[in-house]
Amino acid sequence: MCESTNLNPMPMWQSWLIFLGAGGIATILFSFATPWWIGLGLRSDQALLLNTTTLLICLIAIAVVLYGRENRPWTWRAIKTRLRIRNITRKQWMLVGVGIIFVDLTYIGLQVTRGPIVEIVPEWFKAPHRADSSINYAGDYMALLMFSGMIFLNVISEELLWRGCILPRQEASHGRNTWWIHGIQWACFHWFKPWDLIPILPGALLYGWLATRTKSMIPGLVLHFGLNGLGIILLAAQVFGSS
Repeated sequence: MCESTNLNPMPMWQSWLIFLGAGGIATILFSFATPWWIGLGLRSDQALLLNTTTLLICLIAIAVVLYGRENRPWTWRAIKTRLRIRNITRKQWMLVGVGIIFVDLTYIGLQVTRGPIVEIVPEWFKAPHRADSSINYAGDYMALLMFSGMIFLNVISEELLWRGCILPRQEASHGRNTWWIHGIQWACFHWFKPWDLIPILPGALLYGWLATRTKSMIPGLVLHFGLNGLGIILLAAQVFGSS
């Protein structure tokens, strides 16, 4: 039984609609808006930053709408309870620590699956995702600050929507099966970059399992920062490196 009170069970069709619909918004932004922004004079990384921020604002808007439709008070106490923003036990923190290692290793290790998928994806779909290796970030502290802010917004917005708003309502529908249903759906949200679906899947399943086990949004926040933080570390190495 779902721990939160007065939660309407979310049917399978509705959760699929939200996950795949959000992925559709990302597809429009990355595969269609990116070339348009570049045509207007933005660099590819600037277009990526703009499109990603737009997507994350959309995710927050979806979370706000879902919360508002539940007719709950807009107080911190009510929001914190509904979204399950609560501390976890020491044992659960140990699971999260192991989870960070698992998520990072599986994501990096399964990069070998990207090649065959990239080969069959149309050029117009994948070209806007390519990083411009000619950009020199040495000494570009503003880029580091902006991309760090984007990563922070990325983690917060996704966890608010997926593990905060949606997963508890999925628990009311699917019970013990929620963790793997949610994990598969969250992996499929990333269909805007299909070459990442397999590397993301093991971690996505772990996100769902830990969230249902701890009844807390905290593990997802920590795991998400643990994975996405790798990109910031790599960017910081360029920024503080010699030009």
